[in-house]
Amino acid sequence: MMACQIGHIQIVELLLKEQVDPNVQKNDGRNALMLACLNGHTQILELLLRKQVINDLNISNKDGLTYLMITCFKETDNSKIVQLLLEAGADPNIQVRSLSIPFLNGFTALMMASGHGHIQTIELLLEAGADPNIQVQSLSIPFLNGFTALIMASGHGHMQAVRLLLKAGADPNKATATAVTLAQYEIVDELIKAGVSTNISSFNPIINTTINCTVTQCCVMAIAMKNTPVIKMNEMMQDLVQTIKLQDSAVGSVMDMGLQQMRALDETKQIKTLQLLLEVTPQPEDDPYSLIAAAQAGCTPAVELLLKAGYDPLALCSSSKLCNDILKSTPVRPTGDCNTFTIACQQEHIEIVKLMLQRPVDLNATQDNVLTPLMAACTAKEDNLEIVRLLLKAGADPNVKFQSSEKSRRSGDTALTMAIVCNKTKELIQLLLEKGADLNVQSESDNPLLNGWAPLMVASSHDNLEIVQLLLKAGADPNIKSKNGSTALACAVCSGQKTIVQELLKFGDATTNSIRIELNEAGASLEMSIIHLCVSKLMQESQFSNYKDSQPTLTNFFASKLEITTDQFVERVKEFISKTTLDDIIEILHLLLEATPQPEDDPASLIMASTIGNVQAVDLLLKAGYNPKAPLSSSKYFLAILSIIMEHAPLPKEMLEISCPSLVVACIEGHLEVVKSLLKEINDPNHQQETGETFLMLACECGHKDIVLTLLENGADPNICDNDGDNALHCVLYFSSSEDNNIDNIIQTLLSWNINVNAQNNNGVTPLMIASAKGYTVVLLLLLDKADLSISDSKGRTALMHASSNGQSEAVEHLLMIYIADPSVTDSYGSTALCHAAYGGYAEAINVLFNNYNPNQEEIEKAFTAACYGGHKDTIEFLADKINLTKHQSNLLTACMSDDVEFLNNQTTSDLCTPLIESTGLTPLMIAASCGSDGVVRALLLVYGADVNQQDNYLKHSPLMYAISGSRSISIAQHLLDSGANVNAISKDEKTPLGIARDKELNEIAQILENYGGVIYPSVTVEKVEQLSTRQKAELLLGLLMTFSQLHTLPTTASMRESFQVPSFTSVPILSTIMV
Repeated sequence: MMACQIGHIQIVELLLKEQVDPNVQKNDGRNALMLACLNGHTQILELLLRKQVINDLNISNKDGLTYLMITCFKETDNSKIVQLLLEAGADPNIQVRSLSIPFLNGFTALMMASGHGHIQTIELLLEAGADPNIQVQSLSIPFLNGFTALIMASGHGHMQAVRLLLKAGADPNKATATAVTLAQYEIVDELIKAGVSTNISSFNPIINTTINCTVTQCCVMAIAMKNTPVIKMNEMMQDLVQTIKLQDSAVGSVMDMGLQQMRALDETKQIKTLQLLLEVTPQPEDDPYSLIAAAQAGCTPAVELLLKAGYDPLALCSSSKLCNDILKSTPVRPTGDCNTFTIACQQEHIEIVKLMLQRPVDLNATQDNVLTPLMAACTAKEDNLEIVRLLLKAGADPNVKFQSSEKSRRSGDTALTMAIVCNKTKELIQLLLEKGADLNVQSESDNPLLNGWAPLMVASSHDNLEIVQLLLKAGADPNIKSKNGSTALACAVCSGQKTIVQELLKFGDATTNSIRIELNEAGASLEMSIIHLCVSKLMQESQFSNYKDSQPTLTNFFASKLEITTDQFVERVKEFISKTTLDDIIEILHLLLEATPQPEDDPASLIMASTIGNVQAVDLLLKAGYNPKAPLSSSKYFLAILSIIMEHAPLPKEMLEISCPSLVVACIEGHLEVVKSLLKEINDPNHQQETGETFLMLACECGHKDIVLTLLENGADPNICDNDGDNALHCVLYFSSSEDNNIDNIIQTLLSWNINVNAQNNNGVTPLMIASAKGYTVVLLLLLDKADLSISDSKGRTALMHASSNGQSEAVEHLLMIYIADPSVTDSYGSTALCHAAYGGYAEAINVLFNNYNPNQEEIEKAFTAACYGGHKDTIEFLADKINLTKHQSNLLTACMSDDVEFLNNQTTSDLCTPLIESTGLTPLMIAASCGSDGVVRALLLVYGADVNQQDNYLKHSPLMYAISGSRSISIAQHLLDSGANVNAISKDEKTPLGIARDKELNEIAQILENYGGVIYPSVTVEKVEQLSTRQKAELLLGLLMTFSQLHTLPTTASMRESFQVPSFTSVPILSTIMV
């Protein structure tokens, strides 16, 4: 191999005499003959062929290249070697199959020679039968599919090779796109003479579609590619690599070189190619793509040629099939239409604009959903005063309105409005005003939040004082209202522009205007004042998020009314909240209040400020005369919104019954400084709500220790009770959790202010009972000196019973050991603390009771019966060991608990239906029903005739009640009912089976009971109207308030502004050519 590579023919001859095999291949697949071909050693090739020692002339190396391909792939034309190989039988039509060089897959020797322009080699290959129309079919690089020898020759500008291939029958249509794209205008001319079709079709993997275009469009597309900015070109490369998942860095490098080649093309040649194509086209194409793309690329010579050829500069992009094909896979489709003239104005191509103005074009003609040239110039990325001057001088009317037959946010806008939306300079706005632009023109937007916006409103929502001043001095009306009642002042407040607010107030903008949002065609609407709007700007993002999460129904409701998603609503509110500083908003509020002659008679603004907790705002409002005692029901804003919302998201009317709402929400939210300010004005610390609750109770419920102390210091009476008989100590215990660190401090504070520790509410419950039920052992110690342990509630239950029934073992221990509670005391139903613990199955509490007390047999039997009623097997077994049961009774108990039917079948005694516990009347059927022993229940009823309606002596519970309370078994309940169980049996505590099922939320069992005629005991069927607490009302109010207050933050120019930029129709690369 080395001799063949270096070219030592004598050594090769010697080695052949020694019978060295020249067909042996290296690891890379190369053999001696391949090395000779690669290095152009003709004599060695002749020798090897003459000796006939080469087994297969079409064998390929590891890269998939044959002898013939290796020779043709070289840049030098080695036609002699090609001739020798062909004469020896080499196949010229073999295609590359390579994993290592994917961009050569599918290539033939003829394609390689054509790419290099090796004329003699091409002639030899064609004479040997090489097919000029073989096409590349590449799976790894799909945009190479369809490559032919003629494409290679055309792409590299080899005219003589093109002629040879055409003469040999090469299809000229395969090479048109390449020749046109690479501006090989002489070859284009040759292809035209060969009768090439003017239509081209190629697959573009970036947009995953086949592009069908004409040769003219292909040429303009290449011109556009050359003018594509480098940044955009790099983005396309990244998209391409991701789309077709290129793994080979070499392929990526070739792609990059191809793109650079496109950018390096001589524009003069491109224009010459375009001119040639236009000359052979008798009439301009119907599709306006070519002119639109040329204008967007800013290629003035191309535009000039196309205009001379008769292309229509006003033809719409939407009428272009090619434009629509390119936009098919665009993630965001354009919202408007465009034509060549508007594109040139918006892209700031002044020379093209001058060309357009030389033609008879109506500058003020309106097309559906299309900007006029002046509008386009006013929405360009950069100011281009020269284009605007040219258009105005040529007669462009600044008062022409944007027209759209479909819904559009821009309907009715003029160039002036659009220029302000796009933050154009004072000089540009001045130009429009000098030409008579209407200062007070109003938008006709389909968006109700934007409908009726005037230029001054748009300017006021921007931080551009110069434009506002310019408009005001020119005569803009500061009090003109949009459809929803917004004014320029409201827009400025919304955007937090304090200098603009000050300027508008100088020019007489009224602060008493209200803003309205119409929610339906029937005229339902929401209103708020500009003062309230300003106060809502003080809200923090975290506050809005909390209320949004607590009231998702309301958030969804408002989002649907605005025809946006909930996420969009939330994001817009967050954007609005983050725009300005609190100091700026306070200054704006101060300016507004100073300019307002009388305070509002609506409490909404003060409530909002108190909810947010901004004491500066609260003080400003109080100083301005806002009434903190005004009830929420006096708010016209809230009355209106509540009536609308209740149609879709029902809310209790009682929420409007809060009196002194500002102080209520401040106490609930924990805003200490706000509470102090409001107390000075209200001067009634013991004011009670309709529910009897006081400010102190609300502060206690919410755990705000500093506010509790402040209220007490200002005269709040801790012993006032609400309508349920609860005092402040009840409230702090009811609504606190064991993790609440403030509870101990608050209780200590209340105790130091002589609160009645033994106060009983309407149910006879004392604070000690609540603390015991919740297991607050620290609180038990705090109450130790003053709490009376002997007090029982309306059902006779003591604090120890409350602790036991809730399984609070530590509290049980404290009460027994520190308070020396008497565990033998019984409630109204004869139950002790042990019975309550047993019913709940609380093992630890039971152990504590036994460790501190030795109950008698009767009490243990009651507790055992209570455990059975609760269905707690572990507790049943524990207590069974402490009852004097015979062995037979123990075995029967086990069988009933474990559903051992076989045990019953083996019994000969007749005591299977008699009470297992005589004192309480607890029967085996009750135990089995409670423990879910379905088989035993059936056997006792069907075989042994157990009484299905026998009730125990303790609490008068029937087997059906045991089944519902204990096992909650639907099948057992059903079987008992089918066996004649009394569906309306009444227990000692006046519960029916249905009442028990409802209490335990066993809906399926409850439905079965109702089907059998079950009812709830009459004494508890009297409808009890649950009265909402003040805190519940306030929480509903706050969620509504926070959401409602943000509705008017949405009509900002950020939401008004749509992208005025036209889509790019020029950045789709001709991928089938850049790899040539």
